[in-house]
Amino acid sequence: MTFTDVSEDLEHPAPAAWKDLIVNASMTIEGVPFMFSDVPDGMGLTFVRGNNVSLVINTDDEAKLDLFFASLSEDGQITMPFGETFWSKKYGMVIDKFGINWMLNYTVDR
Repeated sequence: MTFTDVSEDLEHPAPAAWKDLIVNASMTIEGVPFMFSDVPDGMGLTFVRGNNVSLVINTDDEAKLDLFFASLSEDGQITMPFGETFWSKKYGMVIDKFGINWMLNYTVDR
């Protein structure tokens, strides 16, 4: 939903520059709902592309983890290939094509 899609408050109209920005978006990952919105200029927040948020996917389904990693890295950048860590048998990081950092974690007993 964009700012244009929201019924406009005539006393506090949104600036024209905001019309195509996202006011509300949502998706579900592994049964967990995530909600997002753009941060338009003038809201008092400083946006820094890419490091403003990191999203983590934890799953005990290794095939699903591999699929997520491959999909997110398409037209993106793998910043940490899958490997074993002290907390996980399989962990990796990728920046998707939109500049968002993702951490993917295989949650099984070591």
